[in-house]
Amino acid sequence: MILTRGKIQNTLCGVREYMYLNKGKIEEISRYMCRNQPVKLRLDREFKIELVYDGDSYWARTDGETIWLNTYKDYDEDLLFFTLVHEMLHGLVIRGEGNYELSELREHNLMGLLDSRLI
Repeated sequence: MILTRGKIQNTLCGVREYMYLNKGKIEEISRYMCRNQPVKLRLDREFKIELVYDGDSYWARTDGETIWLNTYKDYDEDLLFFTLVHEMLHGLVIRGEGNYELSELREHNLMGLLDSRLI
């Protein structure tokens, strides 16, 4: 599949819906992982999507504001969807009373518990 802005925007609509539909499950898993500390989800974040060509090194990456999709990779609809969900889950959970994000290891554990297709 060729990545176009239209396909990405359509997929993002489905990703946002997925995140809201699974909000309760994400919170439950996050509280379990944080030993029942309070957690907040930053579901209102907006991401800028950039396309990059970076060889075979990664599918996508994020800094919490931008998601870079590697156009070297061959995406299909499901792979694009779960790649975007994966990247949007990074930095989503804030633990405790402060502004502490989960570690990347815990984020990946959360993804595995939420849906094995996310890791």
